[in-house]
Amino acid sequence: MSIQDSSHKTLKKAGSIIISIVLIFAIFIAVLVVAGPFLGFRTNIVLSGSMEPVISTGSVILTRPIAVESIQVGDIITFSSRSGTFLTTHRVIDIERTPELRFITKGDANRDKDPAPIPAEQVLGKLLVVIPSLGFLVSYLRNPLGLVLLVGIPAVIILAFEVKKRWIKEEEEEEEEGRERKEEREEKRAEE
Repeated sequence: MSIQDSSHKTLKKAGSIIISIVLIFAIFIAVLVVAGPFLGFRTNIVLSGSMEPVISTGSVILTRPIAVESIQVGDIITFSSRSGTFLTTHRVIDIERTPELRFITKGDANRDKDPAPIPAEQVLGKLLVVIPSLGFLVSYLRNPLGLVLLVGIPAVIILAFEVKKRWIKEEEEEEEEGRERKEEREEKRAEE
């Protein structure tokens, strides 16, 4: 085996590994973004740095529903504004139980606590996972062009590899047929 053949096989194997990783990553993102809500999880993209360094701007967070009675000081929760328009993810720094359950929250990077306690009915879930910087990609994928590119680019790469593989196979078959014809001609000449 020549060095060129060896390096070709190594590049081919590396390409297969890279494509596999990209596909697994794409499937993970699709499940996270599309199927998460159906499984009871909520995915959100962090738009501010109020929870840095624990949660950076552009991170994707995955929260899960939780019984508000089980929330403890130190937990990071996602809650809606009174109007339901905005979502915030901050750390619980205190809990009030007079007469209703309310949470005092604060962003880790903020100097002051949030201006008003959060009623239990505004709590949407507890932080489960933080995926740094993925939010930028997810934001892009939420539009149709981004989703087409997520599926389209790997599909084109896979198609290109398949076409190349078939092209190389056809060339090898043609070379083999050529060798066989040459051998047949040489055998006929030897017989004459």
